[in-house]
Amino acid sequence: MVLKGVTEIQVYLCQEGMARFCTTEYAKPDQTNITDHFMHLTNTAVNQGNQNYRMDKRDTGSKY
Repeated sequence: MVLKGVTEIQVYLCQEGMARFCTTEYAKPDQTNITDHFMHLTNTAVNQGNQNYRMDKRDTGSKY
């Protein structure tokens, strides 16, 4: 979704695309988890190093 402005709201939706997800369930950053890159970054290159990373399988992987 793209929000082009707030004066006259225009929104564009795309039915197809790609979503990337972290491989560790998100929690609000605090002193104990702030360095957990698998929790706070969605970069595929980062998350491929996590044992929970799953290759692209439609609607089930870490990236689809």
